Amino acid sequence: PDAISVAASIDGGLTVGAMEVTTPSFSGLVEAVEGAITAPGPFAGEVAIADPLRACAPLTNPAAIAGKVALIERGDCFFSTKILNAQDAGAIAVVVYNNVPGDPIVMGGDPSGITIPGVMISQADGEFIRDEILAGGPVTVAFDPSLELPKPELADTLAGFSSRGPGVTNLFKPDVSAPGFSIASAAVGTGTGGVQFSGTSMASPHVAGLAALMREAYSDLDPTDIKALIQNGTVMARTTGGVPYPLARQGVGVVRADRSLNLGAFAKPGGVSFGYINEVGYEDFDETIEVVNLRDYDQEFTVTVTPNQTVPGVTISAPSTITVGADDSEEFELIVEVDPAAMPWDFGFYSQTEFDGWVTLTSESDTIQIGYLAVVDPGADLEVEVDDDLLEFENDSSTAAFAEGFTLAAQGGLLLHKTPFAIDATGFRTNNLFGFDVVQFGVSADRAWSSLSEGEIDIYLDTDEDGFFDYVLVAADLGFLLGGDADGRVATALFDLSTLSGTLQWFVDADQNDRVSVLTVDRTGPTGFLDPEDTTFDYMMVMFGRAGSIDLQFGSVDLADEVIPAASSFGLLPGDSAIIPVIGEGEDEAEMVWFFMNNEEDEQVDVVEIEYDDDYEDYDAPEPE
Repeated sequence: PDAISVAASIDGGLTVGAMEVTTPSFSGLVEAVEGAITAPGPFAGEVAIADPLRACAPLTNPAAIAGKVALIERGDCFFSTKILNAQDAGAIAVVVYNNVPGDPIVMGGDPSGITIPGVMISQADGEFIRDEILAGGPVTVAFDPSLELPKPELADTLAGFSSRGPGVTNLFKPDVSAPGFSIASAAVGTGTGGVQFSGTSMASPHVAGLAALMREAYSDLDPTDIKALIQNGTVMARTTGGVPYPLARQGVGVVRADRSLNLGAFAKPGGVSFGYINEVGYEDFDETIEVVNLRDYDQEFTVTVTPNQTVPGVTISAPSTITVGADDSEEFELIVEVDPAAMPWDFGFYSQTEFDGWVTLTSESDTIQIGYLAVVDPGADLEVEVDDDLLEFENDSSTAAFAEGFTLAAQGGLLLHKTPFAIDATGFRTNNLFGFDVVQFGVSADRAWSSLSEGEIDIYLDTDEDGFFDYVLVAADLGFLLGGDADGRVATALFDLSTLSGTLQWFVDADQNDRVSVLTVDRTGPTGFLDPEDTTFDYMMVMFGRAGSIDLQFGSVDLADEVIPAASSFGLLPGDSAIIPVIGEGEDEAEMVWFFMNNEEDEQVDVVEIEYDDDYEDYDAPEPE
């Protein structure tokens, strides 16, 4: 919590590679990105449109292309295919334009056989050149790696790669933003060489340097005070679309060394987190802000609250003024009020509703910026009562409630290491999803996660029950499963341990700030783990988090013993109820575990005992909504 976490912004000196374009109506530079698989520039010449435009097949107009720069649209095939087809038609270079709005990208792939240079430009620039040629006017281009195009309009905007918060347990993260896009720095091991990188790894050193300057200027202050001064001196990040970024992307704002170094007062915390608010009824929450006056005279501050992301039913308030004596401090309360009845209900699938903004303290001498953030979710109050084999559900709340039912497999784990990822309960059920025969595991943790993507669940499956595992079902971040960066969504993949081959399966049903999840895997067929006539298997579940927590659970499953209610997955609107009979044949008694996703954390899991009653067939149950 005390660390300064830094998002990556774009500085005001950004330049990009450029290409000079001359048409009957325009002469100037456009952004151009040289290909990674093409010969290096420079190049210059008249532009001709490739036919077909995407150049995924040999060009049909080689006479028009020969000796010219081929204009090609991105899409449908590899960049190398396009470039080689243009090269074979006699083009001296290629200009590929994007097929979607946004910046051009670096063309990658297989460079084999490519001997001509090439660049990519934006969709808008490419369509402009195409239209100018079609209108009859000649178009010439000239590219040189030394050409640069300033992009001052991007100053203080955020880099697209910069990770968003909030932090684990919904901390106020990131804390600030700083330049981290296309930053020149020392190249390690070169002696005098330089290198240009992008990343939050380039943004955080800027703030480390600023912190050093702040420690020099304010030598009597402790690190939390220095952090607050850095946050207090920020300015709001700019956006090209006009809508401010969430504070979970920019922190309080972009750092300004001059503003922070000239402050004669500060307020801490500079980023106020109200955490996760998941109330069933009306409630208010307060956080204390301390204002410290470093000047030798009294200061009266006007307090202004500027909401950014707003949510119906959620309000924030602060006193209108606060006076702080010379070399003294005062405190005030920032209060958030939540009325779940007025809030939109939660979707329940990788959703998060944030409430954020800024509090600005202004005096004749100082302007202090503070950020605030809350993650809000109206809590449902869904409960189940059991009358033999009748399940009676009631949603006693003002928001929608959801229920997922499973036959209980096991409860608890070995707890090899402490939470937040310790196993609470595991259930199973069979299902048919879009024509696929699947098994679904209901898995709950002993407490809520901020995001299920923070951890991983592995279920090792011994299908022939010989003591050796045959498959492993992995539930992990989709980006990791695909070999890339974190995606934030969690999916399942089934791996055959005898061949080490695997198949991507289904998205995991889970939400942010919950403790329950539904893992789906194909039951039979080439992507399944059981033979059609087989119903039994043993398993070992491993649940662990990135911070080092780990837990194990062992169990056995017989799908033939599944407890089957008339509905095992449904929702109820506020105030509604439903009575659902258990229609499956089973033992005299059986246990189910029910997950209630929108309930408060402590009320999301309920294990119930079913006693079968032969009279259930005479009961006409209402359909749940």
